Amino acid sequence: MTWLKKDAVQTKNDCRNYRSMNPQKGSSVNENSVIATNKRNLWTRALFMVLMAFVFQLCGTLLFIVAILQLAISLVSDGPNQRLRSFGRSLGHYLQQIALFLTFGSEDIPFPFNDWPSGD
Repeated sequence: MTWLKKDAVQTKNDCRNYRSMNPQKGSSVNENSVIATNKRNLWTRALFMVLMAFVFQLCGTLLFIVAILQLAISLVSDGPNQRLRSFGRSLGHYLQQIALFLTFGSEDIPFPFNDWPSGD
C-alpha cells in the first residue's frame, strides 16, 4: 500500500510542477469557469431578449393606438393632447432602449429592470 501512496504523492507533485512550468495549461480550470460563466450570462441575456422582443411588439401596438388617439383628438380639438404627446415620446424612448438591448448596443435591460424613460 505504501507504494500506492508514494505514487499518488509523486503524481500530485508532478502536476504541481507541470502547472508551474506551463501556466497556460494550469489555468485552464479558471478559463473554463470563465467560459461557463459567460455562456450562462449569454443564456440569461437570451431569455431577457425574448422577453424584451415580446414587450417591443406590445409597445409598438400601443404606440399605434396612441397615434390614432392623438390624431382623433387633434381633429376634434384645437391641437394634440400634451399628456399623450409626453407619453408617446417616452414610449418612443423606451422602444429605442429595447432596440439597443436587442441588438447588443447596450447592456442595460430596459424597464421594468431600469427606470421608465422620461418624455422630455
